[in-house]
Amino acid sequence: MFKPLTPQQCDVITAMITNAKLFDGGEVDAARRNGWLEGVDKLSQGEPCPCGMCPSVQLLFDGRPTPESSPRTVLSAEGFNSVVLLFIDDDKPSYLEIAEYGEGGGGMPRAGQLEF
Repeated sequence: MFKPLTPQQCDVITAMITNAKLFDGGEVDAARRNGWLEGVDKLSQGEPCPCGMCPSVQLLFDGRPTPESSPRTVLSAEGFNSVVLLFIDDDKPSYLEIAEYGEGGGGMPRAGQLEF
């Protein structure tokens, strides 16, 4: 079962694709970013994180999960009391990880709260 992305999730994913650096600190070329952006409207929510407490969520492309690939592209940013990771497999966003830290956690950050 899947459901549409929330506007906030869509904004965060779009901001991550547009601005985030690779987790290892490297850069991503504009052509790859543009390709990922073109697919955002085909994304929906899949399974939530099994912890049941954080806002991390599997991303479905055309209603289907994207299998993990190697090498995997990981974009990263800092959010409100969280590290935000966008996993991209087979050139499709596949998982939005919100790793919360600090007291109370920040939940899903707004796109404007992300630091790249």
